[in-house]
Amino acid sequence: LSKTKLLAVEPGIVTDINIKVGEVMAISTRQDPVMTVMSGPPFEIEANVSEVDISRLKIDNQIEITFDAYPDEDFAGRITEIYPAETVVSGVIYYRVKAGFDDPGKKIRSGMTANLKVVIAKKDQAILVPYAALIREQGKNFIRVVTKTGFEKRAVKLGLQGDVDLEILEGVKEGDKVVTFVK
Repeated sequence: LSKTKLLAVEPGIVTDINIKVGEVMAISTRQDPVMTVMSGPPFEIEANVSEVDISRLKIDNQIEITFDAYPDEDFAGRITEIYPAETVVSGVIYYRVKAGFDDPGKKIRSGMTANLKVVIAKKDQAILVPYAALIREQGKNFIRVVTKTGFEKRAVKLGLQGDVDLEILEGVKEGDKVVTFVK
């Protein structure tokens, strides 16, 4: 009788049964799964990170998570695992990363599309300017600042750099108006 029981390796919820009571089957000929079991909360997120970005990630980096199902809500989490081997998707190399929630609540469901922003560095009271304001000449960085008579080009020292903005450590002060360029 013990051979007639199916036991799950961990607690979960049965989401699909593809066999009827009394049906006889041979395992070797069946293509689809007999039963699908979904693990319960806490859920994890798996994501593919490009090889260009993987070197900046570390275990325990904070992440900001949004879901297409809840566009106005943010969830917090952390990177829990970074796989050492690459995964090739359409000829491009990625590295699989797992992330967990700080507090997922009861809204999250299996299979939801998640969008992750990894917090690499965080700084309060930073002076930010858009990348479009940066001028690079002969290995040096400059910003054009608006003055009463036009504008002046100032050498700047860069700090943290994001996708859209960059931090200025020296050369521009809070309240300065900068000139941006559209290419």
